[in-house]
Amino acid sequence: MPRTIAQQVDQYLLSGVELDEDISGAPLGLEGEEAGAYYEMKKSIQFGGHTQGEKDKVNPRISCVLPTFGDASTRFLINEATTLEEVATATHKALHCTEVKRKPTLTWKLSTDKKKDPATILDTPEEWVTAMRRARETISRQRKPSEVEIIVGIAESEYLNSLKQRLKPQSQPGASKLKLKSKTKAAPLLLNLDAEDGEDEYLLQEVKEENPLTEREQLYHDLLIKQHSQCQRCGPDVPCKITNLGVHRRLTFQQLDVWALALAGNSTDVTINSPPDMSLFNEFRPHPSRLLSSSCQPSTTPVPMAQPEPSLDPAYTSLSIADFLHTIQQKDPRREVVKYASTFEEKGYLDLSEIFHMNEKMLEMSVSMPEGTARAVRKLSFDDLPILYIISKGSSIL
Repeated sequence: MPRTIAQQVDQYLLSGVELDEDISGAPLGLEGEEAGAYYEMKKSIQFGGHTQGEKDKVNPRISCVLPTFGDASTRFLINEATTLEEVATATHKALHCTEVKRKPTLTWKLSTDKKKDPATILDTPEEWVTAMRRARETISRQRKPSEVEIIVGIAESEYLNSLKQRLKPQSQPGASKLKLKSKTKAAPLLLNLDAEDGEDEYLLQEVKEENPLTEREQLYHDLLIKQHSQCQRCGPDVPCKITNLGVHRRLTFQQLDVWALALAGNSTDVTINSPPDMSLFNEFRPHPSRLLSSSCQPSTTPVPMAQPEPSLDPAYTSLSIADFLHTIQQKDPRREVVKYASTFEEKGYLDLSEIFHMNEKMLEMSVSMPEGTARAVRKLSFDDLPILYIISKGSSIL
């Protein structure tokens, strides 16, 4: 029994099984419009939708690989007449972002390029011509014939994750933007894919309205962005900092806000280029943070190391954060601050000297501590630390 058109097409796409016909004819039993429709379908498969007259222009050893919404990729048939607009349209369809206002910035590189070779921005027709020329030149130099792929990628590292969030079913009718509940929770940096001209580029910027910075803090925030947006590699719109492994890392809004708060609060050893000694900035530290045991020794290198707060007596550095919070609760049971001990531990803060420099807003942002509780903790740590230390050691001297 002859295979149906659908069966033949599916088998051809999946395993390359030949169709039941000549290049010029249709399968037996097909006549008129059905035969014509079948021929057009086959032509579309074999020549990427191009006419029979254009088939000679197709180089079977050059193909284009497009990114998709999932983890896989899809192959797009091209020829010498293929334009950048066609490639971009096919990419948008593969990503399911045709209805999204902000389209991704495309990149390209050849499958024969080294992994460490950077991709090139694909934003002009001339660049697409360059990609095709490079592919042809690579084929001409091959001793053993093999296929060369033009791999199309996405420049923005946050785009796919932002697109997944954007395409998720919204919990409320008419909702078009992702709503972040709290500025204190770790959230991925998401692009605002529905942004109109003049609107914020990132969704995280909406959260600032819930916990606005003071004028002084905002000034430092703006200075940080200006200072760290001068990287030629990342561009003027991306505040970045080089990690201790030499990797360019985009600074998140949470990092910029906490850094600005520390600068506004005159925290020790925090400068426009040196972030606070907190786990949030660990990857920018040249060495793991040292407490008093190492910081009391004179530094023999020009690298700035974390120093203890001048007002923190060395006798109190052995006091753990858990003990510190426990003694605060003994003094003021209404605060129930002991519950924050596990949160501090999860974020890598263990000893009092590691959090002693935090001001109220930094406590609020780091462990979601209410404003009133944060203010009370700061007052107790500054004014009553000797008493708290004595209580924690079980002394009867008060």
